[in-house]
Amino acid sequence: MASNKPDLKHLEGRLQELQKELQAVAGRSGNQAAGAAAAESGWDLWLAIHRPGYTTPRDIAFASKLVDSMLIQARALEAEKQAMLQHVEDSIT
Repeated sequence: MASNKPDLKHLEGRLQELQKELQAVAGRSGNQAAGAAAAESGWDLWLAIHRPGYTTPRDIAFASKLVDSMLIQARALEAEKQAMLQHVEDSIT
């Protein structure tokens, strides 16, 4: 018989999985030997756009559109995180 009890351990695991995925997107996987800029920023994409030859207007335009999309998604994730935190606050007061 299935239990209707909330599974806090499952939620904790999902939050840890989310944190790991977001760190991977940010390039913070622990592999920072690629250079000083990556070590400072912790972001592999920073190095990628500074490679010699990656300066054509087409490359920059393509990357800019992708970054714009990623920014929209990151802001939406932040808003969802704030909504979840507010829900928790409201639930315990």
